[in-house]
Amino acid sequence: MITTLIFAAITASEIWGTWKALKKPSSPGMLIASAIISIVIIAFIGNAAPWYSLVNYGWWYALVTACSLHMGAVAWRIYTDRSEKSLKTVSLGRAA
Repeated sequence: MITTLIFAAITASEIWGTWKALKKPSSPGMLIASAIISIVIIAFIGNAAPWYSLVNYGWWYALVTACSLHMGAVAWRIYTDRSEKSLKTVSLGRAA
């Protein structure tokens, strides 16, 4: 029971990180650092937690899915920031 609650809290934290990556203005370096920390935590949990015996597989898949959404949000945010900057330079007549 307690392991399930821990997994639910960590999954909710990952979803919150996804939301922050999409909505909160942040530098690409901070976004990448957040993503790396998230990957390290998920890898640690995957090796340390007894997910194979005490936790339903659904919670593990939910956690991995939330982490993937977080990585996707970081990539999307970095891509859209770059494309917006390139559009500004094109509109100013600086692009080739």
